Amino acid sequence: MPSKSQRVLAFVPGNEISPDRPYTILAASAGLNAVKLSVVETNGIHRPVSIRQTGVAGRGTLRLIWRSENLNVGVTEKCAVRRRIPDAVTIRDACNLIHAIKNKKKKVTLEDIQSVTDPALKRELIQAICLSTL
Repeated sequence: MPSKSQRVLAFVPGNEISPDRPYTILAASAGLNAVKLSVVETNGIHRPVSIRQTGVAGRGTLRLIWRSENLNVGVTEKCAVRRRIPDAVTIRDACNLIHAIKNKKKKVTLEDIQSVTDPALKRELIQAICLSTL
């Protein structure tokens, strides 16, 4: 039987890592019926397997980008963890987009800029766009 974290990650679309997509979402048990979601930066080769209270650990892990509070794991789409997965996916995809732009692997479109709604990530995206033109 899969663990609680594995069951949660089954609902996360496109969570594979590669050198071009080093950011991923991890889930860690946080009690009897709760998990914490995290977006982490990896080396793009090894998938981290654990998250600790102090941050991330494991081979291939570089840094913690975002972490949720304890989220209830229910059986319906209305449970807390299923409602927060889109937030984690948005942050992961924005970080992977910024990574691709910094490494000149992707040309930026207006849709790319408009897709990032978080102000801090948007600033980082604009900075990456400016630096990639040099």
